[in-house]
Amino acid sequence: MSNNDKNSDRSMYDQQESKLSAQSAAFIQMLTKRGILEDPDIDDEKIREAAKKKKRNMYHNTLLMLQHYRNIAVTK
Repeated sequence: MSNNDKNSDRSMYDQQESKLSAQSAAFIQMLTKRGILEDPDIDDEKIREAAKKKKRNMYHNTLLMLQHYRNIAVTK
């Protein structure tokens, strides 16, 4: 195997690892926004739990509204 092949394989591996890392970060951020994971930026445990509960409820209410949107829109 030549040095060019090794460099090409390494470059491809680095690109795949970079893409996977970005996808993982985006997934963790999405879970944090939805209140499923704790937000590491909040120091106080009570505040963190309240923010988590609020985010979870907001997501649930939005999902519920979207599931019943057709019925809501028709009645108005």
